[in-house]
Amino acid sequence: LLILSHLHEDHINGIPQLLKRSVPSVVVLPYTEPARRLEIALTLEDAENPDLLALLADPCRYFLERGVQQVVYLSENSPSAGAIEIPEEYEGLISDEMPDSPRAAEILRLEQPEEGFSPLIKQSCAGGIPVPGFRWKFVFYSRTPSSRSELSRRYGSMTAGELSEILTNPQERAAVLEESGDLFARRAGRQTDTCSLVAYHGPLFDNQQLSLFPGYKKYGTLLTGDVDLNVCGAELRSYFWMELGHTGLLQLPCHGLASHWDEGFLENFSNPVVCVASTHQDHPERLDGKMRGTIRRAGML
Repeated sequence: LLILSHLHEDHINGIPQLLKRSVPSVVVLPYTEPARRLEIALTLEDAENPDLLALLADPCRYFLERGVQQVVYLSENSPSAGAIEIPEEYEGLISDEMPDSPRAAEILRLEQPEEGFSPLIKQSCAGGIPVPGFRWKFVFYSRTPSSRSELSRRYGSMTAGELSEILTNPQERAAVLEESGDLFARRAGRQTDTCSLVAYHGPLFDNQQLSLFPGYKKYGTLLTGDVDLNVCGAELRSYFWMELGHTGLLQLPCHGLASHWDEGFLENFSNPVVCVASTHQDHPERLDGKMRGTIRRAGML
């Protein structure tokens, strides 16, 4: 099982190497419109990498052509979605209990699926999805981005086929980048996605060997991608209300970027939590003192 929170370069640039070593049976990722994938492709540091361009042009085709058996696009959650407890004896495929997305027809139109290349399009769901044989639960949260960029307005109805034509032609890509003006310069090279897939995963059983804390036998991990907690923190607390009590490890969103941090987000965790972030030595300001202070005051590590 391979889960992608979103399609930024730092989250996908290891995939070609990964697939040479091991091919997952199932890939799960949030659905990203072709116009948004174009925007990401135009900001690649490795701008001529054919693998990354092919992945952004048509994620479903890219994975299925390389031996993946199933690609699951997760669409936006239903407003009525809520965490539900599932029987511990249940074992099923990753997509069995996920409802079909109401946006499926629109997504399929943009993706232009061919026979043998159609993804499963599911509405992200908060019931647990155990992996067969492992009694392990996955809970997904996804939201559709609201991009207002000139690029999105201009290419909003683009299909995957049309995107592939642009990305496989260097002259076409250069022309689109030039007509986009200073769109990327104004952003100072930063890419963030409030639409990142958020995933909780953890055991459906008590196991002291898995415990981070004495006497705490059932814990999981909450991965937040690049979400902005100021935008969707309250929604995440409501959505994952059952899982927060079983969270032992929390990934700080967007590499620990302070602007994406909500000081009140830790208030609903009922157990000690270890907070982690992947940062870069060139960006020591990412984990600032204010963020560290709120973590410590909440009794977290």
